Amino acid sequence: MPIISFGQETNQIENYYNWFDNAIGKTNSGIYKGIEYFEKYRMLNEKHKFFINPNFTKGSVVFDEQPFFNLDLKYDLFEDQLILRQVNAPNSPTILLDKNRISRFSIGGHDFQKVEFELKKELKINGFYELLINNDILKLYKKYHKRILKRTNNNIQYFEFIDQNSYILFYNNLYYQIYNLNRLSRIFPEFKNQIKSLESKYKSLKKETPDKYLKAVLEDIIFSIQNQN
Repeated sequence: MPIISFGQETNQIENYYNWFDNAIGKTNSGIYKGIEYFEKYRMLNEKHKFFINPNFTKGSVVFDEQPFFNLDLKYDLFEDQLILRQVNAPNSPTILLDKNRISRFSIGGHDFQKVEFELKKELKINGFYELLINNDILKLYKKYHKRILKRTNNNIQYFEFIDQNSYILFYNNLYYQIYNLNRLSRIFPEFKNQIKSLESKYKSLKKETPDKYLKAVLEDIIFSIQNQN
């Protein structure tokens, strides 16, 4: 099977697999043979549990090592589950995909990978992570998650979901949880003074989004490590 990089999909690869799906029928390919999905939580406002928005979005999935393109997907961040709607059969049930058979997927222009590792003794990490930095020196992963709150309004019970994202850094064959720049100083003690100056340099990014801030700081550290070598 060819290696698929969702960030660099080619029309030739996508057309080939679309042809294959059409030839055998997507419903016979296995990806649509999951558990029927039922929504368990009433959501009344924008504080939903899904990635980006609560609507189905076009995306791609590598399922049982086979890529599928142009799918209608929703990513449930609260339960870390991928939901699939059959495009060509509107009356068919919505499917909850078996995440043990998914190695990666793309939705809304974001690429996710199935990640499994042991952060420390008795703490195992398992789930879908977005790869923000993919470098030979280090990798930065983002875990999207939402916590649940129960609400009541006019005797109507509903739920709100609040962002609770986290970051994992892979460096020197070890995984680290990233909370703030103090944590980075302990991981890269030789760049402690540089990291302090980077906090000031990227102050505006810190207010804008943690993603851009962490990426900018770590890309500067990567550059310094490369110069050392």
